[in-house]
Amino acid sequence: MDWDDFKFVQAVAQTGSVRGAGELLKVHGSTVARRLDQLERRVGTRLFARTARGMQITAAGAQIIELLDRVAAELDQVERSLKARNAQVTGPVALATPPGLAGELVIPHLRELYREHPDIELALWSGPALERLQQGQADLALWMTDDPPEDLIGRPLATVMGCAYATAEYLRALEDGGAAEGRWVGSADPSSLSARVRVRHFPDLTLGLRLEDVMLVVQALEAGLGIGLLPCHLGEGNPRLVRAGGMRPIRVGEVWLFSRPEARGVPRIQAVSGFLQDLFVRHRQLLEGEQQVQE
Repeated sequence: MDWDDFKFVQAVAQTGSVRGAGELLKVHGSTVARRLDQLERRVGTRLFARTARGMQITAAGAQIIELLDRVAAELDQVERSLKARNAQVTGPVALATPPGLAGELVIPHLRELYREHPDIELALWSGPALERLQQGQADLALWMTDDPPEDLIGRPLATVMGCAYATAEYLRALEDGGAAEGRWVGSADPSSLSARVRVRHFPDLTLGLRLEDVMLVVQALEAGLGIGLLPCHLGEGNPRLVRAGGMRPIRVGEVWLFSRPEARGVPRIQAVSGFLQDLFVRHRQLLEGEQQVQE
């Protein structure tokens, strides 16, 4: 496949029209249409349905974009790794990240970064990651959002799914009537995802312990205080918790990696950025609520 064709498919999917794709890529719309037709003939299937409302992506088109996104990310990682080997990768790098990502995903794999770049001095900041980045206290920031700020350079790393969890003992007691006053552990904000999950999937549970900090929710569930919503990478990786109520994972949000414009071309920052991007690609299944990847 000509990798340039991927740019045309991606642009049409993003803009919803051949004309919009041409404007985005700064080429004539007829060029976009011709390249798209050639690609569809080559793969033997329609990637877009031509409708009066514009170009609607087909299931085959969505599958191709997903696969090519992954391949492009891996090739990008190879290129960054090769460049990093020829650069002086040394010095401090500050990474701001929510505790739920730092403790369960980043820290357990930092030895991989240090083996590759032993002279990097990494500092981890928890709390309001984007604020730390914007105030110059961090070089990179991991943050979950569906509305990325325009003043930062960012790229999506993975979709995070969530599910309801509890201890197996708590669920057995609930079934046996021993925990008749079954409780939900989570946010008191009625507009929060936690509250919406409770109303939809566990309407008989009263709101018990009110918590906003996801790591405190983990500890409360481990202590057998009720049922609560957790990102799948926190619930699936915890041997003391199991999924509750037969609920299927739902979308929590998108994890983005952000940096400031002045971080471009700085070898030590690019090395940490490449490590994080590779880490999230390898743990996509865990983040999406599937089985954990084998190391």
